[in-house]
Amino acid sequence: MTSRYIKNLILVTLFLMSLFEVKGQVEPQFSNYMYNVQHYNPAFAGVVESGSITGIYRSQWTGISGAPESQFLSYVAPLSDQKMGVGLNLINDKIGPASYKSFSALYSYN
Repeated sequence: MTSRYIKNLILVTLFLMSLFEVKGQVEPQFSNYMYNVQHYNPAFAGVVESGSITGIYRSQWTGISGAPESQFLSYVAPLSDQKMGVGLNLINDKIGPASYKSFSALYSYN
Protein backbone atom coordinates (compact mmCIF):
# COMPACT_ATOMS: atom_id res chain seq x y z
CA MET A 1 0.00 0.00 0.00
CA THR A 2 1.17 3.47 -0.76
CA SER A 3 1.26 6.26 1.77
CA ARG A 4 -1.27 8.22 -0.31
CA TYR A 5 -3.74 5.31 -0.09
CA ILE A 6 -3.29 5.13 3.70
CA LYS A 7 -3.82 8.90 4.07
CA ASN A 8 -7.00 8.73 1.99
CA LEU A 9 -8.23 5.75 4.01
CA ILE A 10 -7.64 7.65 7.26
CA LEU A 11 -9.44 10.73 5.93
CA VAL A 12 -12.45 8.70 4.76
CA THR A 13 -12.57 6.87 8.10
CA LEU A 14 -12.47 10.13 10.07
CA PHE A 15 -15.18 11.61 7.86
CA LEU A 16 -17.45 8.59 8.36
CA MET A 17 -16.85 8.67 12.12
CA SER A 18 -17.87 12.34 12.24
CA LEU A 19 -21.32 11.44 10.89
CA PHE A 20 -22.30 9.53 14.03
CA GLU A 21 -23.20 10.88 17.43
CA VAL A 22 -21.13 9.55 20.31
CA LYS A 23 -22.52 9.24 23.83
CA GLY A 24 -20.88 8.07 27.01
CA GLN A 25 -22.61 6.15 29.75
CA VAL A 26 -21.64 5.99 33.40
CA GLU A 27 -23.14 3.35 35.67
CA PRO A 28 -23.42 3.94 39.41
CA GLN A 29 -20.43 2.50 41.23
CA PHE A 30 -20.58 0.71 44.55
CA SER A 31 -17.57 -0.80 46.24
CA ASN A 32 -19.32 -3.00 48.82
CA TYR A 33 -20.93 -5.66 46.62
CA MET A 34 -21.67 -7.90 49.60
CA TYR A 35 -24.15 -5.31 50.94
CA ASN A 36 -26.11 -4.74 47.72
CA VAL A 37 -26.26 -8.18 46.12
CA GLN A 38 -29.86 -7.66 44.96
CA HIS A 39 -28.73 -4.80 42.69
CA TYR A 40 -26.56 -7.19 40.68
CA ASN A 41 -28.63 -10.36 41.15
CA PRO A 42 -32.40 -9.87 41.69
CA ALA A 43 -32.78 -13.58 42.55
CA PHE A 44 -31.23 -12.74 45.92
CA ALA A 45 -34.67 -11.58 47.05
CA GLY A 46 -35.80 -15.23 47.15
CA VAL A 47 -33.06 -16.57 49.41
CA VAL A 48 -33.17 -14.19 52.37
CA GLU A 49 -34.42 -15.62 55.66
CA SER A 50 -35.76 -12.33 57.00
CA GLY A 51 -36.44 -8.85 55.70
CA SER A 52 -33.62 -6.36 55.51
CA ILE A 53 -33.09 -2.72 54.59
CA THR A 54 -29.75 -1.61 53.17
CA GLY A 55 -28.53 1.93 52.57
CA ILE A 56 -25.24 2.79 50.90
CA TYR A 57 -23.74 6.23 50.30
CA ARG A 58 -20.62 6.72 48.20
CA SER A 59 -18.85 10.02 47.60
CA GLN A 60 -15.67 10.26 45.58
CA TRP A 61 -13.30 13.24 45.30
CA THR A 62 -14.99 15.08 48.17
CA GLY A 63 -14.76 18.85 47.91
CA ILE A 64 -14.46 18.97 44.13
CA SER A 65 -17.39 20.45 42.22
CA GLY A 66 -19.24 17.82 40.17
CA ALA A 67 -17.61 14.91 41.99
CA PRO A 68 -19.38 11.52 41.70
CA GLU A 69 -21.92 10.79 44.41
CA SER A 70 -24.13 7.69 44.68
CA GLN A 71 -26.91 6.60 47.04
CA PHE A 72 -28.52 3.17 47.12
CA LEU A 73 -31.47 2.08 49.24
CA SER A 74 -32.96 -1.40 49.10
CA TYR A 75 -35.45 -3.62 50.87
CA VAL A 76 -35.74 -7.40 50.48
CA ALA A 77 -38.03 -9.81 52.30
CA PRO A 78 -39.28 -13.37 51.98
CA LEU A 79 -42.97 -14.01 51.45
CA SER A 80 -44.96 -16.17 53.86
CA ASP A 81 -44.14 -19.60 52.42
CA GLN A 82 -40.35 -18.94 52.20
CA LYS A 83 -40.24 -19.94 48.51
CA MET A 84 -40.68 -16.42 47.20
CA GLY A 85 -39.13 -13.08 47.90
CA VAL A 86 -39.75 -9.47 46.98
CA GLY A 87 -37.63 -6.38 47.06
CA LEU A 88 -37.23 -2.75 46.05
CA ASN A 89 -34.14 -0.86 44.89
CA LEU A 90 -33.76 2.93 44.76
CA ILE A 91 -30.65 4.45 43.17
CA ASN A 92 -29.60 8.09 42.91
CA ASP A 93 -26.32 8.79 41.13
CA LYS A 94 -24.80 12.17 40.23
CA ILE A 95 -21.59 12.85 38.36
CA GLY A 96 -20.92 16.35 37.08
CA PRO A 97 -23.98 17.71 35.25
CA ALA A 98 -25.48 14.24 34.70
CA SER A 99 -27.75 12.43 37.12
CA TYR A 100 -29.31 8.97 37.10
CA LYS A 101 -32.29 7.87 39.16
CA SER A 102 -33.66 4.36 39.19
CA PHE A 103 -36.42 2.42 40.90
CA SER A 104 -36.78 -1.32 40.50
CA ALA A 105 -39.05 -3.94 42.02
CA LEU A 106 -37.78 -7.49 42.50
CA TYR A 107 -39.58 -10.80 42.62
CA SER A 108 -37.96 -14.19 42.98
CA TYR A 109 -39.26 -17.73 43.25
CA ASN A 110 -37.20 -20.72 44.42
